[in-house]
Amino acid sequence: MDNYGSGLNLIATASLSPIADFEGLADAAMAGTLTPDQKLVYVAFLAALKNENPYELELDDYRRGTAEQNWDALLSCQSAQRSALAEQIPPDDLRPATPEALATLPGYLQKTTLPQGPTASPMYVIYGGRDSAIPAAWTDRALTRACQVGDVIQIAYWPDQGHQQIDPVAALGWLNDRFKSIPSANDCASFTAGHEP
Repeated sequence: MDNYGSGLNLIATASLSPIADFEGLADAAMAGTLTPDQKLVYVAFLAALKNENPYELELDDYRRGTAEQNWDALLSCQSAQRSALAEQIPPDDLRPATPEALATLPGYLQKTTLPQGPTASPMYVIYGGRDSAIPAAWTDRALTRACQVGDVIQIAYWPDQGHQQIDPVAALGWLNDRFKSIPSANDCASFTAGHEP
């Protein structure tokens, strides 16, 4: 929608355990190394892709067996049931069925990988080193790209925390300072220096 957000002034964004880089999902699905949490992310992503591309994407190129039989349950709000089902899905049930299916997937993934361009508002990103859904290396890649396009990012890396352990309260003080027009710190220089190839 062209008028989405019309009249609003974006002050800042805070992202906790962000899913900003999906590219690793295709490789992990093909290799059969998706964790149970990644299987749920992957299933939700495939379902969203199918909704956006109903005539182009063939879901059965990416699911079969247990995954196909329990598809609706895997997308439900019953988190305990979803987690239990994800544990039961063998690697082959989410592996792209053909080389063509595998080759198609990265194109879709790249369209949703962030950033897509620079942002004028500062960001606060908190992520953990023990995230079983989104490995820290994937978030590192997204942060590196964002820093390279000139974004202002304050970065908090919590090496001993997982996806569910990042408390939203941690971002409230930072957001409050932005509403008071206090400039944000920018960790990009030190971050990119520590993540040079």
